[in-house]
This record gives sequence, structure tokens and C-alpha cells, in this order.
Amino acid sequence: MDVGIQFWIAFSIWMGTEFVIAIRNRVLRRNVSATKKDKGSLFFILFGVWLATAAAFQFHMHKWGWVTQSVANVGVFMMIAGVAFRLWAIRILGQHFSLSVSVDVDQTIVQHGPYKYIRHPAYTGTLITFVGLGIGLNSWIASCVSIMIFLLIYAYRIHVEEAALVSQFQDVYEEYRKRTWKLIPFLY
Repeated sequence: MDVGIQFWIAFSIWMGTEFVIAIRNRVLRRNVSATKKDKGSLFFILFGVWLATAAAFQFHMHKWGWVTQSVANVGVFMMIAGVAFRLWAIRILGQHFSLSVSVDVDQTIVQHGPYKYIRHPAYTGTLITFVGLGIGLNSWIASCVSIMIFLLIYAYRIHVEEAALVSQFQDVYEEYRKRTWKLIPFLY
């Protein structure tokens, strides 16, 4: 079973938005005074995107963990929903969103929109996108592999990011951490 045009549309939307996010990040952060504290986490995320995408296409080609076309269509919807959720989180942060971990001099803790409940909603959006990618490519195994890859990578990234935020905002960020979830409400 080949993937439908709807998958390729969703895949193109995802790739296009990530391209726009990278350009937007470069333009909006051109004059931002920030301290970089990434510790290689951006590299791990980029590697994870490549690895999870390549694995999903391989699982599709070998028909591992095959799902029906109806289920695959749900995966396509999940891809679009994940991209939309990620974009919402990025829009809320505005110029303070950065692809690498950095703390801006004039940054504050954003606590509205998705940040009211989740500390890292852009990562949540990526997880939803990759679960959808695997299912959209007719493979529930690809979705499981993607979840494992990104949970490992995001565990490191969140550790790095939260250490930077605690060092900058101390008690204010600690209070925010106490009443929000890291990535997935009610789970993590």
C-alpha cells in the first residue's frame, strides 16, 4: 500500500514549517542578547529527526507494523495537529523562541497558552508529529521507535534547558515547574 497524497501534503507542510521556523529564528534573534547554554542538544535533536524519519520510511518500505489506510489517515491528521501545536507554542514565545538553548537578557517565564500546563509544548508538538509520521506511513512500530528516540533526546534537552532557566530565574522557575508538566500532561 502506497502512502496517499494526504501524507505527502502533511509531510510537505511539516518540512516547510520547519524551514520557516529556522529562517524566522535567525531573523528574529539577530539582535537578541542571549547566553547560549545548548550543550550539544540541538545536534541531538537534528540527529533524532533524521533517524526517526529514516526509520519510519524504512519500516514503511518493509511493511513492519502495518496499519490500515484508515488508521494511516489518522496519522496524517496527527502530523498536522502536531505541527499546529508546535507553531502555537513558538508563536507564544515570539522572539524568545530559539532553536538552541539560550537565555535572553530580557526574557520572562511565559505562563499562558500551552505554557500554562506544559513547560515544553513545542517538543510535545514534535512528538505528536512523529507519532503521526509513523502511523501515516502505515507503521505503528515506526511511531513507537520515534517516541523512544525523542523521549531520550528530549529528556537530555529538557535537563539542559531547565538548568539554564533555573540558573536565570531561580525560585520563579521552580514555582512554575511545580504546577506544570514537562512534556505530556498527567504523564511527564
